Amino acid sequence: MCASSSPLRICAALALAFCAGPMLGADDARPTGTPVEIKPSDPVPAKSAESPAEPAADESMLPPPPHLNVGRGPLGIRNAYPLAINHLMPAVEHPRTLVPHTGEVAFMVDWANSLGFERNRFRVDGEGVRAQVELAYSCVPNIEFRLGVPYLHRGGGSMDGLIDSWHGITGLPEHSNVNDFRRNDINLTLSDTRGGTFLRTKTDSDLGDAVFSTKFTLTEGTEQAPAWGAIVSVRLPTGNNAKRLGSSSVDVGGALLLSKRIGDFFLYLNGGVTYFGDTDLGGVDYRETRPYAAFALEYQISDRVSAVTQFTFTSGLLERLGELSDAQGDIGVGIQWGIAPRAQLEIGIIEGIMAIDAVPDFGVHVGLRIGF
Repeated sequence: MCASSSPLRICAALALAFCAGPMLGADDARPTGTPVEIKPSDPVPAKSAESPAEPAADESMLPPPPHLNVGRGPLGIRNAYPLAINHLMPAVEHPRTLVPHTGEVAFMVDWANSLGFERNRFRVDGEGVRAQVELAYSCVPNIEFRLGVPYLHRGGGSMDGLIDSWHGITGLPEHSNVNDFRRNDINLTLSDTRGGTFLRTKTDSDLGDAVFSTKFTLTEGTEQAPAWGAIVSVRLPTGNNAKRLGSSSVDVGGALLLSKRIGDFFLYLNGGVTYFGDTDLGGVDYRETRPYAAFALEYQISDRVSAVTQFTFTSGLLERLGELSDAQGDIGVGIQWGIAPRAQLEIGIIEGIMAIDAVPDFGVHVGLRIGF
């Protein structure tokens, strides 16, 4: 237990030490109890009985200051594909960081159903759920620390009937072999071209690997130039690797972030790469390095409500496994609603659009962010 949590403790200690430094300013150099010299010439403000001083506003209840090139931001969707939940997956990000000495707690749930089949290669039938709690804090301008801990579930689920209705209503294509699959079943069977195999037909639930991230605002941009930022993330081996809900090594990812306001729209662009330290999946292999690109378009319906459409494209997830090794993409569409000055609710749906055997067939996303 101690060995698995030590990387998490190291990251937390580094963040705490970094935050403590700026708090030790010049005023802290005076020993406790040292008198403060008051010059006779300094004017002393007179008290007024008619106009008593009003209490200062609680800054934690105020909305964050507006940003020229960042709106409410992209949806916090994270990949819940059953074979992807045990590794570091990119999310669409914006370059804004929190105001110094403020924080945010976020509760995010992604629930996705997946269905894929290629004869003699793979059968992926199941659902993945990622319920994640994230804590973010900023101690100095333009730098933000974030720690996320997910609870993961992989099983047969109960969305198959809903997805059939969704495809019937929208007219979106569904898998040609859909009638050959048992409803609400879990079956992950893989066989690569080198003879490696993986089989899992049981439901698993447990804590996943914690993710520690640091985000930087490089420039806030201007009316003509975009805002730029960067993010670096480390996924720590704190989850349950025996159930394939965690990994035995460290995943690392990094990306450049861009955003620009265009009228009532905000455009977000990301480009980055993830590296898997543990590529073994019980006989078949994950791809070690995965470049990705993402973009989102946010439309401000009102001061409190935004509509968001976003896309994520990545290289293949696994090695030597047909479409599971091909470049893949998905789309997310949703609404963000500022329900309070420092609280935001977001609801969205996810649909695979490229290499559909290797991405969620359909999913839902719900998130709540609360600032403090």
